[in-house]
Amino acid sequence: MSKVATRVPILMFHSISEAGGPTSIAPATFEAMMTLLAESDYHVVSLQDVSSWHEGEKNLPEKSMAITFDDGFVDFREHAHPVLERLGFPSTLFVPTRKAGGKEDWYGGHDAKRPLLDWPDLQILDNALVDVAPHGRHHVALTSVDESQLREEIAGSKQDLEAQLNKTSTHFAPPYGQVNASALAEIDRHYELSVGVEHGVATRDSNIHDLPRLEMFYYQDLKRWQDFLDGKGGTYLALRRLLRAVRQRIKPVSYA
Repeated sequence: MSKVATRVPILMFHSISEAGGPTSIAPATFEAMMTLLAESDYHVVSLQDVSSWHEGEKNLPEKSMAITFDDGFVDFREHAHPVLERLGFPSTLFVPTRKAGGKEDWYGGHDAKRPLLDWPDLQILDNALVDVAPHGRHHVALTSVDESQLREEIAGSKQDLEAQLNKTSTHFAPPYGQVNASALAEIDRHYELSVGVEHGVATRDSNIHDLPRLEMFYYQDLKRWQDFLDGKGGTYLALRRLLRAVRQRIKPVSYA
């Protein structure tokens, strides 16, 4: 009997471009990453598969992995999707619904603001191995808004996306991964699954509304990525988790 998954890495990307900075990965590097993944023993699954697995409704192959992108940059269509489509990899693209067709204008964005996909492009992508899902309405930290704004960002972005794409949206990603008890409760009311930014690998014990993901900026060194795919990346993963936690304790970020 083949083994089944007890943990599922969920990859987190943002921009696939030469823009530089911690939210950009060069197109050539991304393609090399995906090629190594295709040559590995991993099976790329959808977030809906992850949701069903987490709830015990289905098993996944022992080495399963999901791919996600935050923000909905135009370069996803230009540089990421052609590679994913060629390899047959499903992915989830989280978009701030009231920013579609504009440019990033939020905390932590680039000075040279990167353009965002518009709804016609998102409609095309949503029918081509890509699950387009909400990332709030305005890319604000959910911990910095009042109760009314919280509902608008979480429930409102679901309404926007469903109206534009004529689909039911069951997955969510809070901007910056920032959540508190109120945000988690509101997410739970509207979505089956939500992903965060805690650097780690999801298990069935992980909070289904704050699943950890692998920050792929840390795996641009292809040898390091290959080590992870070969099951030899545990020490590095633990180190990155520790450094991330220490940095946040020393210098917490305010998104207000």
